Amino acid sequence: MSEPEHPSPRTLSALAHAELQRIFGHRYSSALAIRLHHGRDESSLDAPPPDAVVHAESTADVIECVRFAAAHRVPLIPFGAGSSLEGH
Repeated sequence: MSEPEHPSPRTLSALAHAELQRIFGHRYSSALAIRLHHGRDESSLDAPPPDAVVHAESTADVIECVRFAAAHRVPLIPFGAGSSLEGH
């Protein structure tokens, strides 16, 4: 599948994916199953999955993710255990 001619502001370029792979190695994934798992919760909202998932293991990893998102002007969506139906 090729990249859209004019990607949306939240779409990562191939270069951005390569940079995430270089920075985070095995802790980075663009696999659809991983993206789907981390891209939704138990709410009824239907949202597209993220373009990538990084499994941060330290404060330094989180800082690097924030720097990456700011540099590439893409949203950063934190994910913990997910939300319950009540949204807490």
